[in-house]
Amino acid sequence: MNKLTTVFCVVVALSIPLTASALELLSPLDDCTLTEERVRVVGSGPDGERGKISFGGRETSFRVKNGRFTTALNLGQGTHEVTFTLAGETLVANWIVAPKAGKGAYEYHPRMDKRDECSACHEETVTIEPDSDVGKICSRCHSKMDEKRYVHGPTAMGMCSACHDPHGSIYPTYLRYDPETLCVECHNQPITGEHTAQAGDDLCTDCHNPHQSDKKFLLE
Repeated sequence: MNKLTTVFCVVVALSIPLTASALELLSPLDDCTLTEERVRVVGSGPDGERGKISFGGRETSFRVKNGRFTTALNLGQGTHEVTFTLAGETLVANWIVAPKAGKGAYEYHPRMDKRDECSACHEETVTIEPDSDVGKICSRCHSKMDEKRYVHGPTAMGMCSACHDPHGSIYPTYLRYDPETLCVECHNQPITGEHTAQAGDDLCTDCHNPHQSDKKFLLE
């Protein structure tokens, strides 16, 4: 592995804007379609605070522990407006439950939709930030991708969640955004814009491997 190349990539690629909020919904995403009527919710907020969730004339409560909260809501098929209230803040999520929905529907990461399975990834700590080294956790199930000559910076540092959402996503392979948007979050230099303009409708991953390659620039 070219260590100098790897370190350089990390410096450039990890300028990821992280948004801090007293109340934040981590999973599922707002304004998405769900295929399961039982919805596993994960969010963040001030530690120790109690909050409430209102939906369809019903109400339930939750408590934030170590900066995170999780609960399950039983929603029927159709459109739902779900209101979260915590520490004086209100957040509204709009979800559609459609069991037969196909492409574009929110897909939970395996185990996320099962009760008491959080500890499979969170046995050491509850709070895992996108720029944390989670490679040792992910490699329990996923094959390592850092064995070729050139390795993408986040991959080399075990920062899988810089690109992938560990809870779920509406995008392929649980990406945080669509591939076109995700890559330019970090690769936003002027030359990148020129390069993508020349590529036309081709995606970055049509030519570049997002994890590792034996060729320079992670070419396939």
